[in-house]
Amino acid sequence: MEPPRRNPPLEDSQRRATRRKYNLQQEQSNLDEFLQQRGTSVPRVNLKRPRLENVPGSAASARVGISGHAQASAGQEPPFGTPVVDSGTPVDLSEPIPIEGDSPPHSGVEGQPHELNTPPSEPPSEEENEQPPNDDESAERPTGQLPQISGLSGTSTLGLLEQEMQLILSELFGLESDIDDIETTAKFIELLRNAKLEDSNMAKEDVARLRCATSEFPFDVYDPDFLFALRSFFACNNASQETYNSFRAAALARHPEDEFLSYDQVKRRIEEISGVVPITHDMCVNSCCAFTGPFKGYSECMICGEPRYEHKPGLRGRRNQQCPRRQFHTIPIGPVLQALYRSPENALKMHHRKERTADLRSRVHANGGKIKIDVYDDIYVGSDYIKAVLDGRIKDDDILLQISVDGAQLFRNKASDCWMYIYVIHNLPPNLRYKKRFVIPGGFIPGPQKPKHLTSFLFPGLFHLSALQIEGLSIWDTSRSLRMEKVTPFLAFVTADSPAMASVSGMVGHQGKYGCRLHCGLPGRRRHGEGHYYPVMLKPTNFAVEGCDHDDVSFKDLYNHRSYIPQRYHTNLRRICQSINPNQYKDNHLDTGLCGPTTFSGL
Repeated sequence: MEPPRRNPPLEDSQRRATRRKYNLQQEQSNLDEFLQQRGTSVPRVNLKRPRLENVPGSAASARVGISGHAQASAGQEPPFGTPVVDSGTPVDLSEPIPIEGDSPPHSGVEGQPHELNTPPSEPPSEEENEQPPNDDESAERPTGQLPQISGLSGTSTLGLLEQEMQLILSELFGLESDIDDIETTAKFIELLRNAKLEDSNMAKEDVARLRCATSEFPFDVYDPDFLFALRSFFACNNASQETYNSFRAAALARHPEDEFLSYDQVKRRIEEISGVVPITHDMCVNSCCAFTGPFKGYSECMICGEPRYEHKPGLRGRRNQQCPRRQFHTIPIGPVLQALYRSPENALKMHHRKERTADLRSRVHANGGKIKIDVYDDIYVGSDYIKAVLDGRIKDDDILLQISVDGAQLFRNKASDCWMYIYVIHNLPPNLRYKKRFVIPGGFIPGPQKPKHLTSFLFPGLFHLSALQIEGLSIWDTSRSLRMEKVTPFLAFVTADSPAMASVSGMVGHQGKYGCRLHCGLPGRRRHGEGHYYPVMLKPTNFAVEGCDHDDVSFKDLYNHRSYIPQRYHTNLRRICQSINPNQYKDNHLDTGLCGPTTFSGL
């Protein structure tokens, strides 16, 4: 077995800067040619895979693509709230279907129709079809018809925005950044985009079960001895293991002929039934980072320098063994979803989203493309969700997920902090999805120190999720006696408090100059000599702090700040990724409100 390597040395910065400068010149040349042929100079947005992008635009969402705002052609701006089609399929919105009563935010108009429908697009012109590609690289990029946005004349901006984001990601995924943090994030993103179930530290039999769900159990689950042990196990769920052992000993003393499973035997049987087996990874003894992703081969913590392993003497003259000093556990979401559908009762509950969506879709078509929302009681009635369904980005059998990250103190009078993240399943009815039995733990990060590289701890769960999105999940639906293939777990929301969101979103915290988690562009103000910014709209009297002495911000200005968020985000993302030294990165960090791309871009 090859010994773990030490942290790799940094590459010569001069050589990296030269190579990156050449790549940027090539990309810029391709971009200029593309814009010249299209007859526009509007920026462009989209990730290179046809999935929902990480664009700020919905509250606390790290995977956006359901919502967003399109930028108009040169010299023209669409109204705030104009929906964007963020799909790989060309879409024509020149004849939109409005939704009555769902007005854009801050529009000041009640009942303003909202554009949602996606009629078939018109075929491209002959001149566009005969247009040769610029070069070999541009020939590999999507060159189909560009989607049309209602109310805009000339070439639509969405296809152009897709090209712009691809150029950003070509630099990012080429790992050409001179900033170590950005380069590290790029490696995480690249690993997520090429995730495979075989590389997720799961056992082969568990991977096989994810790919081929079955209705059969590995043993007789109705055996009386097993059921008695199982009920006893769950009865001691909030008690200690010793409580179960004491009860087992008392039961065997009364009925020694019975086969009463031990605590470990019951746990293994539950794992066999559900398929839910925790995934274990090594971590820093001080909770700085996890040895996952790009850090997988490190033998010491890159932050505090503590060794990853401790050496224990081997038995009977054998050589010393390397044992990890500390580990953490991740709960893969795939087997949990399979287990939910194997229960007839829970499988029917999981159909709630499909039934509500079918009702909304029928109302849209029955009312000539218009629908009036009377009660906003769930995310299903939001225009972002309905549009994603009409666009085909969310399918009937897909499973909508939400990830939430937070910390907790386990004991009141003891240093017992830990961090965890959970999954909320939005296919369930609202009155059930937040119940304890349906809130699924995703991973646990031991404390008491706060994790300094949160992404490395989230990575195993995201890697597993990305592999399921790429390959699809096989599910046996007991309520219909039907096997569903290629089910996609759709990550719709990522929620966290402000400090945790700053760690996973690639943005500065709420104390930054541009600290809005939606990246709205409103600049903050700070006191003289302090670095904490506040979102103050009115300029204080006799206030002359450099960089914060802008004029009063009116509500009209605030409205403008909240427009064109995706375009602003991708422009700033390109700027921060192009930083060539720490000083320039520090300036761009302050002026853009970004630290770099978010790892969730890999999904």
